[in-house]
Amino acid sequence: MTLRGRLIVGTAAGSAVILCAAGGTLYYAVRSSLVSEFDTGLRHKLETLARIVELEDDEIDTEVEEAGMREFLPGARCQYYQVWSSGGEALYRSPSLDGSDLLPDGRSAGGAVVQAGTLPDGRPGRVAVMTFAPRREDAAGAGDRDVRLTVALGRDTLDVERALAELRLLLVAVGSAAVIAATGLLAWLVTVGLRPLNRLAGQIGAVDAGRLSTRLSRADTPGEMIVVVDRLNELFARLAEAFARERAMTANVAHELRTPLAGLRTTLEVALSRQREASAYREALLDALAVCRRTAGMIDRLLALARADAALDTQHCERIDVGELLHDAWRPSEPLAAQKRFDVAWDVESPLPCVTDRESLRVVFGNLFDNAVVHGGGETCATDEAPRHIRVSGAGHDGRVRVSIANTGCRLVPDDLPRVFDRFWRGDEARGAEGGHCGLGLSLCRTLVQRLRGDIEAAVPAPGWFEIRLDLPMDGANGEAEPRTKDAATGP
Repeated sequence: MTLRGRLIVGTAAGSAVILCAAGGTLYYAVRSSLVSEFDTGLRHKLETLARIVELEDDEIDTEVEEAGMREFLPGARCQYYQVWSSGGEALYRSPSLDGSDLLPDGRSAGGAVVQAGTLPDGRPGRVAVMTFAPRREDAAGAGDRDVRLTVALGRDTLDVERALAELRLLLVAVGSAAVIAATGLLAWLVTVGLRPLNRLAGQIGAVDAGRLSTRLSRADTPGEMIVVVDRLNELFARLAEAFARERAMTANVAHELRTPLAGLRTTLEVALSRQREASAYREALLDALAVCRRTAGMIDRLLALARADAALDTQHCERIDVGELLHDAWRPSEPLAAQKRFDVAWDVESPLPCVTDRESLRVVFGNLFDNAVVHGGGETCATDEAPRHIRVSGAGHDGRVRVSIANTGCRLVPDDLPRVFDRFWRGDEARGAEGGHCGLGLSLCRTLVQRLRGDIEAAVPAPGWFEIRLDLPMDGANGEAEPRTKDAATGP
């Protein structure tokens, strides 16, 4: 069911329930008032009839015929009147009773009591009964105050029932009309009220992949929907950013593949342009192999980044020593660091425990060391006397493991830091010149660290320095139980 239908049906049903409850309450209040008024009149008439009853020489004189009360004569809607002695003997019956009794025993507790019942002719009615002391006309019984009689008066309630039936019909008709009118009015109000939602749906429908820069308008938007519009605009901004990254990724991948393929093609064309010595062909093949290896390395990093983004790799968390893993990850970069005459300083606590995925963290450390060695001072090695430094530090604090890898030779400025983790971004010419490095390493590191529930950030602590800082959760309970010592050295 649509939202409009739910609002209309729900409100109409609620209105019907409220109207039924109100109508029922009103009906029973009116019924109670009519019955009370009917009973009051019946009691007053019964008291009047009791006052005209006389007892003379043990005979009852009701004076009903003398008073001309024709309602007690037999007829279609006659009333009934009867008097009993204290012993229950019927002393007088109105002509309308025709010899039958109005009540079975003719007894009453005292004052006038009104009760519902069925009259002798089968009509529904109410009967008032009371006990009283009749007037005495004879002198012999003037002092006898113990004579008590019971009198009863019965009358049908057809007029009351007819009035109540009319009231029921009126309430049902008015209530039904009110529900129908309220439903129609509500349908119109809901339609008008949902127009902003329909306009919003139209604006959303007009946004496609080529118009993600479009923002939904807040004009004439109800206050309850402003937060929805704002969240949708934020979503469109994120989608636009994601599409832009996808387009940039496609262009960058195409460029990064085109460059080595162009170099490979040129190398092969030059080698085949004329007859050469075997050594020349071998050199050309080695150059082609190097290009293939660099391209394969870039593709491997792209695949690793894609798998990390999709969380396809299963992580196996275990307790490791971060210092030991740092030294293991350093070994592949150590020959190039020695060739480029780097001064490597270590300041890592030992042991430095951490519960994490060993292989993912090894990839992170390996990429960071490779980045520091390759970009920390250019390609020259023996003739360049400029100092080159790499600083590695690690410590545990407040249940966290903090690792820092810094290197010199940085050409970045603080304004470049927000982009260092972007894919295919290069901050200087050195990054573009080094073979096999296409700007994916730091992006892969950030993705893996985030999967390890850690944080990674870049900094320029001083001119010419570049630093990567990692913050990972550690096994605090076990870590505090083991002493930590400083291991300061110039190499692993």
